[in-house]
Amino acid sequence: MRLVPASIIAVFVALCTVFTGHVAWAQKENRLTTVQDRPRPETDAVGIRSGGFMILSTISVSETYDDNILASESSTRDDLITDIAPAIIVKSDWTRHSLAVHASADVALYASNSDENFQDYQIGASGRFDALRDTYLSGKFLYQALHESRASNDDAGGNEPGEYSLVTSEIGIFNRFNRFAISARAMLLRYDFDDVVVNGAVSNQDDRDRDRINVTLRGGYEIVPGYQGFLRVNLNDTSYQDSIDDLGFKRGSDGYEMVAGVRLDLSGVTYGDIFAGYISHDYIDSRLATIDGATFGADLTWNATELTTVSLVLTRTISETTQSSTSGTFDTDFDIAVDHELLRHLILSARAGFGYQDFEGISREDKYLRFGAGAKYFVNRNLDIRLDYDFDRRNSDAAGSDYTENVFMLRAVGKL
Repeated sequence: MRLVPASIIAVFVALCTVFTGHVAWAQKENRLTTVQDRPRPETDAVGIRSGGFMILSTISVSETYDDNILASESSTRDDLITDIAPAIIVKSDWTRHSLAVHASADVALYASNSDENFQDYQIGASGRFDALRDTYLSGKFLYQALHESRASNDDAGGNEPGEYSLVTSEIGIFNRFNRFAISARAMLLRYDFDDVVVNGAVSNQDDRDRDRINVTLRGGYEIVPGYQGFLRVNLNDTSYQDSIDDLGFKRGSDGYEMVAGVRLDLSGVTYGDIFAGYISHDYIDSRLATIDGATFGADLTWNATELTTVSLVLTRTISETTQSSTSGTFDTDFDIAVDHELLRHLILSARAGFGYQDFEGISREDKYLRFGAGAKYFVNRNLDIRLDYDFDRRNSDAAGSDYTENVFMLRAVGKL
């Protein structure tokens, strides 16, 4: 591991030490709830109380029709997919501090293409320690066993979906003093990819195994009630377990992001962040070009009426890839969603988005278009029913990389 992570951790520890005695920024709790999150006492799960803890569990069973399960331009296959997803969470119900432990799984069974079956699962815990009135420390640990989407640019094209594990560890400190606010967070992400079999031959994926350290420092000042200006710095370092990958590249890298923005909280009607700044990612291998440029983003929620919520998310980020001759991708994504409570127990939803992916070092650009619609009906405390449709299209400069996909899904969710 290079010197950058050590310096990052040193800065983080120093800030934690300096600001432990002060107060953290936390978003206001008096905002209006969204249409999806609004309490519904007559249909919300009751759960089971055990001392100072609540136990909530669900099991989701869905039937899906996908007309392009391999996200392929030419070799399109359709299939019916049965998906079973149980989940349980045990969370504290304390006046101070908090603790939650959760576990879930996602098992998909394809009717005609059983090689595409997958079994994902995750288990994790999170907690918060309220050191002072407005000061708290937080921590999280999450282990995930996942599969790689066939639409991923790094999909190895195996006979079965590629599998990998992701371990996430995070600690943070949050403080506020009068109008000033500061927070610091350190996160370690560890990726471990399994080899895949392609037409009878083993394709090595170990050269994708990597650790990524992210440290985020954020300071803000409440200009007037409802408006907080902030500065945020993100430092990161990525170290691959194989210093040189199978294509002969040293893919280790480090980078930073510096942004300025404003956090809104207008009486709970409109709230979220808007920001802009600069981002850069530099690689050990001189053949892999540095990726840098302007960055911007937004994460806004607008409760247009008591029955309608509009959500908007805009991101511009740099993503890892292990494709030959390209250092990474510069990704821009925009998504908007509208939820409307047509009836007390019926929510209608619509969503749309587009994405642009620029591959650094090679002549390739991908453009994405997506939209969908759905309905969610709250039957009673123990059952919800959902109907969804999603459309996804990719147009790429790379030959054979275009695809169009239509997905229809009917889902029943049992709650306890």
